[in-house]
Amino acid sequence: MPVVGVAHDVFAVKSRRGQIVRIIREHYIRDDIKTGLETSRNAKSTPKTQTSSGPGLHDDATHFAIPDANTLLRFLEVFETARDWKDVVILQTVWDRFNSLAASRARARLRRLIDDSSRRFVIFDNEHHSETYLPRLSREPTTSRDLRAVAKAAEFLARLLTANMDSKRRPVVVIWEAVRDHPLTKTERIKGITHNFDSQTS
Repeated sequence: MPVVGVAHDVFAVKSRRGQIVRIIREHYIRDDIKTGLETSRNAKSTPKTQTSSGPGLHDDATHFAIPDANTLLRFLEVFETARDWKDVVILQTVWDRFNSLAASRARARLRRLIDDSSRRFVIFDNEHHSETYLPRLSREPTTSRDLRAVAKAAEFLARLLTANMDSKRRPVVVIWEAVRDHPLTKTERIKGITHNFDSQTS
């Protein structure tokens, strides 16, 4: 398993006795993780790379969508019933957050979407990819760190499309609860869809 680096996540937690305990967790970073943007043609040329979870996206896609966790929590039924929602990238950041907040039935529903080859949903492990991993800053709220992680992954996927000379110039569409004028959505290859509702997380 190729490992290109090891990051160290440091946490300070309070023990039952009221003492502050410093915990250091190793986080392995790799550069061979597939994003899901690889078409079947490209995938054949890189058989040794780690695959993303799910049947894969498709070369005839008109766009690639990245929802955040709150979008999935509130609008999962829309993704299920609107059959035109295809070629969706579920970031590992979003998957972990969704699983920590959603009921078991909702988790199973999302898993079925990912397993359905006709829907073309994939999980991209951005948390362990060398180009997209982001450490959490000191005292940074989880939601803020997750927002940065979604933004960085979207930027990376847009760069990847450009580097692969995507002649269709397909955009990466980020669907999130974020500031409408976030700098990310001002780039040429990234489109933003925002929505407003009370956050599910702190």
